[in-house]
Amino acid sequence: MRLNVKKSLLVLVVASTCAMAGNPQAVGDVVGRNLGIKGLGFLGHVGMWDGSNVLEVNRGGSCIRKKTLDEFKAPARYWGAKYGKSGNYYRAVAVGWYQRHYSPRYTFSPIWKEGGYVSKRVWNWRKFRFEWKKVKQTAQFRCDTFVNYLSLKASGSKFYNNIFVTPQKLYSSLPKSR
Repeated sequence: MRLNVKKSLLVLVVASTCAMAGNPQAVGDVVGRNLGIKGLGFLGHVGMWDGSNVLEVNRGGSCIRKKTLDEFKAPARYWGAKYGKSGNYYRAVAVGWYQRHYSPRYTFSPIWKEGGYVSKRVWNWRKFRFEWKKVKQTAQFRCDTFVNYLSLKASGSKFYNNIFVTPQKLYSSLPKSR
């Protein structure tokens, strides 16, 4: 049997890279992986560790969801876990999980919107005048903007402060790896 050295070396490099990618250890660790879409994998996908699961935003269904670490890793190459700023990430992941109550929608835009109740002028046909009412504002996130939102809730500042953020850029901006 003839051994293909190039293929063996490639398998060894990929296996060692994945083996070295650390798992999250603390609430607030950011986990990353390639995007599971052929040709766009380099853009990446990120989520935040809540202590037992990965809190993430993904397209389809209820876009804010929790996955086990193995489920998060399964679709594509896992990058590992990173962390940076200190803050109250227990509170942040609770606030992020609560955003499910505001009918969250996935967006391709780098602009996120926190869900909640806002005052809005609404026409009252019975009284024939405008009135101020509390109305539900839909939450709107994608994976990287959601992680930035969680950082803002935990520490008062974002992980990445550029409008041209991608999941890969956000992950790379974090200074410390697990």
